[in-house]
Amino acid sequence: MCNHQIVLYPQNILRQKCIKVADFGDPKVKELIAKLLDTMDSYGHCVGLAANQIGSHLNIFVADASKNPKCESKFGRIVVINPELELIGEYEKKREGCMSVPNFTGDVSRSTEVLLRGVDENGNEIICQAEGFEARVFQHEVDHLNGKVFIDRVESSREVHARKIYKN
Repeated sequence: MCNHQIVLYPQNILRQKCIKVADFGDPKVKELIAKLLDTMDSYGHCVGLAANQIGSHLNIFVADASKNPKCESKFGRIVVINPELELIGEYEKKREGCMSVPNFTGDVSRSTEVLLRGVDENGNEIICQAEGFEARVFQHEVDHLNGKVFIDRVESSREVHARKIYKN
């Protein structure tokens, strides 16, 4: 089991914009990616994790929307370095949760479709057009890298809810 600590809101690092990765071959980048994947995998319900959620300022996230049994994932387990998002769908409000905000969920309006660009762990360009839950996961993680958490996108306190407690 993983022993990497999740950074909890309102710690400062969650409010800071992450810095772009310049050297994709840097062993520290490879180590961070391994830690992100290990941490995500160690929590059965975690479908995405941004670097700042485990204490790094680097612009990297990992995701695996296929861990949600209700999701039809096109991309499965993915590592994205220096992501850029283009929102191309209609907006839809749905419930979201976050490892860094463990006690609450919230109703968040997000695009139903996105175009994600970035680089994978081998330095190869990634271009993904994602829909539905997978698009929501990508937006959630890119928000983290830009210093935002989902509760920043909740429109009213009535849309914040006590979270179901998960057991690993």
